Amino acid sequence: MKLTWFGGTTLRLHIGGEVIVTDADGAEHGIERTELLGAADRELPLKAPRSLAVANLKNWRPARRGSALEDDTAPDVQLFDAGGAILIDAPGEKTLLIVTGDVEAPGRWILDAVVVLFGDGEALMRRGRGLLGTLPPKVLVLAGEAGDVEAAFADLRELLEDTALLAMEKGLALEI
Repeated sequence: MKLTWFGGTTLRLHIGGEVIVTDADGAEHGIERTELLGAADRELPLKAPRSLAVANLKNWRPARRGSALEDDTAPDVQLFDAGGAILIDAPGEKTLLIVTGDVEAPGRWILDAVVVLFGDGEALMRRGRGLLGTLPPKVLVLAGEAGDVEAAFADLRELLEDTALLAMEKGLALEI
């Protein structure tokens, strides 16, 4: 998967063979909406009401995908509304959880997932501690202003254990 952050909660995701753009209208000044959405398969609001299936993070499980020899009828890329987050399940990719608000504690699936946290320094630290203190994700990505991300890195560093902690840089792609 490839994630490119354009400020705010605007992401351009390449995942499971699809291009998904979140909150296109929230991109920083100078980012052309038409370019951002060019060749996108889906546009997805993160904060507005969404018409997605609802997922309970505690009980949700990734779709079982069949082998190449089996008849695999699972949809390609599935998106779920998880309250303060969007959950994306795509074939051949780690599960992606994009968090913009407070969420319930996830189930064991989170141990092999990528989590992107948006927010100011306090929110990044609080949400990061919440995840790392229960079942930690494989990768934790922080998206926020530079000072907020630096403060969150310092705060979360001791809780990491086996979790990779990464920071998004505006306009630069992050491949996971």
